[in-house]
Amino acid sequence: MKAGLFVATMLLMAACAPEQRFDNVCDPLSTSYDPCACLFLTTPCPLGTQCQVTAGRAECVCPTVWCPADGPDRTCCAPKMVCKDGACCMPSCKDKECGFDQCGLPCGTLNGDCPCGHECTKEQRCVFVACNNRECGPDGCGGTCGECKGCGVFCNDEGHCEYDPCHGIECGKSPCLGGPYCGDCPDGQGCVDGKCVSG
Repeated sequence: MKAGLFVATMLLMAACAPEQRFDNVCDPLSTSYDPCACLFLTTPCPLGTQCQVTAGRAECVCPTVWCPADGPDRTCCAPKMVCKDGACCMPSCKDKECGFDQCGLPCGTLNGDCPCGHECTKEQRCVFVACNNRECGPDGCGGTCGECKGCGVFCNDEGHCEYDPCHGIECGKSPCLGGPYCGDCPDGQGCVDGKCVSG
């Protein structure tokens, strides 16, 4: 009698207990419920992505960058890669001092440009050109292309050293050895250190 009562009691408890479901990763009531595992059964995450559950909803998240930004054919780029024209691209400025790399990103420390007085060659190296075909005068970047030496030698507008023993001298004799007489001052003016000054 007691054994029969025990069996009846257990059957009644089983009937009243909440239904338990097993081995169903897509069923929220299952002890095996796993939103990410369920997502992989229907729409596996693309290579490089990670499953992330937000408010009970699983989605594939790219930890780097999608390329292109949206669409069914987008790809999750590998770390350090960027998206260029709809394709993943690995930036590389190896042996490049200027210009842009294959991903369209600037190389060098000046956003793709070279320092003052330099130009970017086809090999993407910065080469100093400010003093090309010049031997003297300013280089335009705060420096100089050289200085002319010798009495009567000066730097002309083209950046070349030129000899003129009377250059900058208005009157009197050139100070250069064997130099010519450079001229007289107008009436009323005197020659002082090669310059005409009013008396």
